[in-house]
Amino acid sequence: PKLRLERWGGLRVGSLGLEGNEKSNDMVFSSYYSPIIEEIMKMLPVLIYIIVTKNKKSDRMIVGMCIGVGFGVLENSFYMTINASKITYMSWVAARGFATALMHALCTAMVAYMLGMAYRHRKMYLTGTIAALAMSITYHSIYNTILKTDYATVILFMPIITYVVVMLIVNRQKIYSFLKKQKRIS
Repeated sequence: PKLRLERWGGLRVGSLGLEGNEKSNDMVFSSYYSPIIEEIMKMLPVLIYIIVTKNKKSDRMIVGMCIGVGFGVLENSFYMTINASKITYMSWVAARGFATALMHALCTAMVAYMLGMAYRHRKMYLTGTIAALAMSITYHSIYNTILKTDYATVILFMPIITYVVVMLIVNRQKIYSFLKKQKRIS
């Protein structure tokens, strides 16, 4: 392999490029290298926020989601600029933009939540950080891999479904209290 520069999220990042056709290089980069680099870059401001502020988990998740959405919007702007001549449907761009921004927001919010837990329990700090990164890198890699296949339209629903599930888990006590209250009233 020879060293070459690849496109990534508005930045140029050095990576090991594989010899072969451009499509396979793009697939390898977006499925393996890109999620690692992107998730580490999104984790750093979250980590600094957690260390400096020591706020509640809901604040950490909101900050994580904001960082992720901002990153997703920047990435999609760059993607549209680079591929402007290839774009045929604006609806695809809008759907991809929404789903990708939500995917980045989810990954960063989950990392923020897990890092906050790991920071509270000092013994778990290193393993918690590695676990948070591994989870977000895996999710991101699956998303990028399927986005490059014929099932790209289906994968756009993956972040929406994940968001609903995460919100149900995070708010399960409120939902349970609400349902219990509704049952008493009727």
